[in-house]
Amino acid sequence: MGQKEYDILREAAEVADIGERKSQLEEAAGAINSVAPEGETITREQIEVAKSNIERIAKMVKSPEGKYKVIGIKKFSGEDWIQGEYDTVKEALDVARELTEKKRPSAFSYKTAEVYYAYDPDGNYLGGDTWVGE
Repeated sequence: MGQKEYDILREAAEVADIGERKSQLEEAAGAINSVAPEGETITREQIEVAKSNIERIAKMVKSPEGKYKVIGIKKFSGEDWIQGEYDTVKEALDVARELTEKKRPSAFSYKTAEVYYAYDPDGNYLGGDTWVGE
């Protein structure tokens, strides 16, 4: 991993106060690096955009009502949404796994897939992404 990617991951990790998964931070760093021309330094504004997005997702996955959330993400476009809120871990995991598997045949690869993640009320990742074996 280059110094640029390391710096972005370090900054992103400081913002991800609910313990975002390492792969999510790597995806954020990859997205930032994809907009920077080869050999150029990532701007402060680009890092702020990544921080803002991580903070938004961190808030989105938490549930003050004590529900388990399932989040959908279109990896190709970066679009994300709350798929639903559920009363039990099992229900959230079943939905996330089923929806990910249902969308799997229409994706060319994991990088273009539509995936679903289940989170506990505190915003901790539980599973659902069957592409990577959760």
